[in-house]
Amino acid sequence: MKKIVVIVLIVLAIGVILGFSVLNKSNNQDKQIENVVKNETEEVESTITQRNNILIAYYSRTGNTQTIANYINQAIGGDTFEIKTVNTYPEDYEEMKDIAKQEQEENARPELKSKIDNLDKYDTIFVGYPIWYGTMPMGVFTFLEQNDFSGKTVIPFCTHGGSGFGNSEEDIKNTIPKANIIKGLSFRGDDVELDETKTEVAEWIRKLDIKK
Repeated sequence: MKKIVVIVLIVLAIGVILGFSVLNKSNNQDKQIENVVKNETEEVESTITQRNNILIAYYSRTGNTQTIANYINQAIGGDTFEIKTVNTYPEDYEEMKDIAKQEQEENARPELKSKIDNLDKYDTIFVGYPIWYGTMPMGVFTFLEQNDFSGKTVIPFCTHGGSGFGNSEEDIKNTIPKANIIKGLSFRGDDVELDETKTEVAEWIRKLDIKK
């Protein structure tokens, strides 16, 4: 009888030891999983923090330039800022052209609805716009002149009906001469919704080799 009791106690003791071993192993695995999740989370947060030094500023009347801005954002991240004038342009294309032409002839600087107050935190700034009469809408000139781009890397992009950049790249260099202007990319307005255009944007961003 005593032998049986001893055997039972030994079996119970082995079971307890094995149970603690399994529990300890499980806890270690849980800690390993927790560490992996923590590391991945920290990597994501780090990436988000690093991408905060990229700004995509754009003016878009019909949505074409905004579409390209969204493609850039999807390819590299960063923050976006839409340049909007206080006085909106007519939906009628011919009426809009007349006003845009008059503003250009008068070298006007349309007032903007909002300003960006934290440009200092951005190192790389994409500036997008449609081409109106061979250059940027005058509201984009307002945006460039009311901010300090000294030492910033500025990358223009535009949408157009066949003119490419026109004089806009040269106008940007003259307006913000202390910025580092990188050769940009232009897109036909009729092509912005094509899958090929989205792929072209992603490839362009890759070749720019911007540090995220």
